[in-house]
Amino acid sequence: MKILIVDDEQSFLTELRRITSRICRENGIIADINVTYDAESLVNGGGKQYDVILLDIEMPKLSGLDLAEKLNAVRNGSDKPFIIFVTNREGLVFEALRQQPYSFIRKSHPEDLAPCLIRLNEKCEEEYLTVKSGRSTDKVAFRELIYLEKVNNYVVFHTTRSELRERAAMDEKAAELTSKGFVRAHIGCLINMRYIAEIMPQNIRLTDGTLLPLSRKYSKEVRRQFFEWMVNVQ
Repeated sequence: MKILIVDDEQSFLTELRRITSRICRENGIIADINVTYDAESLVNGGGKQYDVILLDIEMPKLSGLDLAEKLNAVRNGSDKPFIIFVTNREGLVFEALRQQPYSFIRKSHPEDLAPCLIRLNEKCEEEYLTVKSGRSTDKVAFRELIYLEKVNNYVVFHTTRSELRERAAMDEKAAELTSKGFVRAHIGCLINMRYIAEIMPQNIRLTDGTLLPLSRKYSKEVRRQFFEWMVNVQ
């Protein structure tokens, strides 16, 4: 997991990183832990690369509540980053709930973070697709995978973060992802239904405006699957 701790108190920032690192080590969680006291640096999508953000609610320039609102605005269909508010102000909890955080921990009880990280690690492990790109192996969350397309002998994975290529067959990927909320719109195109904005006669428009081809062969099945998916996610 990629974890970011945001707090304007340097001493607490250091202490929470130490505790987070120990929790991960003791529970077999592989984590890349970063810290920052500059909440404003995350405003323009700077938090997208993290799985979990531990966020102080009270900060002088930009509060944790305001930052959470901005992070939520650029999720683009993804559950991530999961936000865990860190505070001693219990009176702010109800206001913070509007931003749909994953959880809260009190600064006086940082050990309460342990069960949260254990559950989130399990959740991340279950929801990742392994992509072998060249000599490297990447894990991509299903919710961050927008669509796949076949290009020559490769499958290109278009994600919310970047593009990855794997020498693979589209049939193989379709078999793996169909049960995860993906639909095959063309012989060489597999789409995450979370990102479908409109199904047209010959194209599918994604939430970011991208147009992808819709094959006549798959049209009826795409519409059926998308309708069922919309019903089930409500």
